[in-house]
Amino acid sequence: MLFALTLLVAPPVLPMKLEGHSENVYALAFSPDGRRLASASGDGTLRVWEVATRTRFHVLDGHDGPVYDVAFTPDGKSLLSACGDKNLRLWDAETGRLKRTYTGHTKPIYCVAISPDGKRFASGDESGAVMLWRIDREKALHVCTAHTKHVYGVTFTKDGSRVISASSDGDLRVWDAAKGKEIRSLKGHTSHVYRCVCSADGKTVASVSHDKTVRLWPMSATGKEVVLTAHRDPVYAVAISGDGKWLLSGGDDRLIRLWNTGDDKPSRELKGHQNAVYAIAISPDGKLVASAGSSGVIRLWRI
Repeated sequence: MLFALTLLVAPPVLPMKLEGHSENVYALAFSPDGRRLASASGDGTLRVWEVATRTRFHVLDGHDGPVYDVAFTPDGKSLLSACGDKNLRLWDAETGRLKRTYTGHTKPIYCVAISPDGKRFASGDESGAVMLWRIDREKALHVCTAHTKHVYGVTFTKDGSRVISASSDGDLRVWDAAKGKEIRSLKGHTSHVYRCVCSADGKTVASVSHDKTVRLWPMSATGKEVVLTAHRDPVYAVAISGDGKWLLSGGDDRLIRLWNTGDDKPSRELKGHQNAVYAIAISPDGKLVASAGSSGVIRLWRI
């Protein structure tokens, strides 16, 4: 077992809804204090919501295309967005002011992740390029080009020394975050890999794929890969709680599954979505799950 997940004994309540986006919601991110939730959408906007009151706090509409991903900086003061217009943008999370625009990608950008120390970030695009940046510089430090197709997901290990990327070429790749050099590839998925996320202890990376599986990859050379197969359709979204106790996944079958890795079946299923689930996020205290997808509606679940 790579990490333990808590079995939920009480059923989740019916979800609350946040409405406002007019197209697909591709990504969700809670602020580090859990007070706000950011959502990235195909309607070209980045929205920030007050979680307690379920009201809109900001609409950031300076993008010229779909917004595919969003991340808060660790101090919660800024937001970073990845857009189909080939630019990344850094926003003031409190005022909504645009602070910086990062250029260099030549194709739409599908994913972004910020390092644990908040000083660096990684991004991936349609060409298969992974770019590594300093947050205080507008040009990339490294361009990593081993992937042959779209890069849909990037994540840092918890010590910030590695970046993992997920691609529609079916592979995940592990990069040295400081040098931009490939360390190894993770092969096993048989189709597009959409997202990846690192566990709280940094020992495991979870990935989801068009092949209908969730895979848990050990970061050590001696660990064993685990394959979870309950989904009936492609899986697009994955999240791991901050304490490492839960893994959640969602996709075309419209269900969100909460996994206990001691078994090959999920501990619980969250039902309520009428369309595909593209995004899942877990609040820092682990008590709230946000999910969204092709309907444009965000659902909040108390667990």
